[in-house]
Amino acid sequence: MKLKKRMLAFALIFIMIISGCSEGGTVLIDIPRDIRPLDLQRTTLNSLPVFKPYSLAIRQVDLRGYDLTGLEIKDNYEELIHADFDTATKWPYWLPEGFNPKKILENGKDPGLGVRSLHEDGITGKGVSVAIISGVLLPGHKEYSHALKLYEEISVKEDEAATVEGCAQASLLVGKTTGVAPEADLYYFAISINPGSQGSGFSPSYDTMTGDPLIVAINRVVEVNEELEEDSKIRVLCIGLDVSQYEGYGRLEIAVQKAAASGIFVVSTELYHTYNYQMDFNGLGRNPMGDPDSLDSYKPGYIWEYKFYTFGRYVRAKEGLLLPMDARTAAAPTGAGQYAYYAQNDTTLCVPYIGGLYALACQVNPSITPTAFWEKALETGDTVDVKRNGISLSLKKIVNPVRLLASVSK
Repeated sequence: MKLKKRMLAFALIFIMIISGCSEGGTVLIDIPRDIRPLDLQRTTLNSLPVFKPYSLAIRQVDLRGYDLTGLEIKDNYEELIHADFDTATKWPYWLPEGFNPKKILENGKDPGLGVRSLHEDGITGKGVSVAIISGVLLPGHKEYSHALKLYEEISVKEDEAATVEGCAQASLLVGKTTGVAPEADLYYFAISINPGSQGSGFSPSYDTMTGDPLIVAINRVVEVNEELEEDSKIRVLCIGLDVSQYEGYGRLEIAVQKAAASGIFVVSTELYHTYNYQMDFNGLGRNPMGDPDSLDSYKPGYIWEYKFYTFGRYVRAKEGLLLPMDARTAAAPTGAGQYAYYAQNDTTLCVPYIGGLYALACQVNPSITPTAFWEKALETGDTVDVKRNGISLSLKKIVNPVRLLASVSK
């Protein structure tokens, strides 16, 4: 018996060593198919895209995967500071003063606002189960492969590649270096997505056999949760897609309410409607070269900054939560060891941040509820005054993870 145990242990160690030789991480679950990385099909770039500050469009200066070594860009600070790029981007020797892509990418990995100090204290989401519904994942990415407990695809074509949305959501929730809850257990449900025009949300590929994939996925989360042991129940579901203008929103809300009634905190871009107009959130911008832990580095998010300085409103509820959104680095879908920095984003990137904080709260207080968590988050939030053109306005409530976790653990 001892010999068999030693042989089994040796075999497991051997498998882990072999797996560790590859660029990605070890995947210890069944994956339905061999998922290929996303091929951006980019080579050299002849000129930089123009950045239009008042267009409110994201991904205006997309440099991911490009070779820029032939460009003279040392005078293009404004374009570059708003640019998206990845670890495959090749830079020329001369860059604008104050623009350091390596530092920007590393800063972007940090969840910020003191989250890593919580990890150092052992508050990592360990023992808490979380779920994500988003686009196709690259399961073997070294950033989150350790956390995967289940990966299912619903109405996904056999040749679909990994997606930006899927990899970003998983890494910002449970990523080793980028995640808010790096030791939580992840149950992932992938659906096909057809992105709409800018700001118009998305439309899932409707399956005539099974129905709406997003609704099927939500119901599947509930089914899986019913099969789990009591101490392994899924505590939060992050819908990592913009559902604000979802065509079948009425049917979607029925499925969401069913999941919420089963004890799962359902976080999406329509959190406001899901929880009876009491919870709302928005995303913060950040100085890409600034300290992610410092409140002084934050400002209104790019997509709503203009409206904020014009009207002063940024949430629909009486009080809302503000969380990091812009200047984030996440696992890239282009390779199991690749990362991408996204300069401007939409509020879908706040969803895994909220889900991660709730996972941390569940670790320190297993009896916490979504309502109690949200109330504490608002109570412990920070306020920062920002100025523009002589006008001073207040940003509140900026989430304070350290105070929040101290409060919910009492």
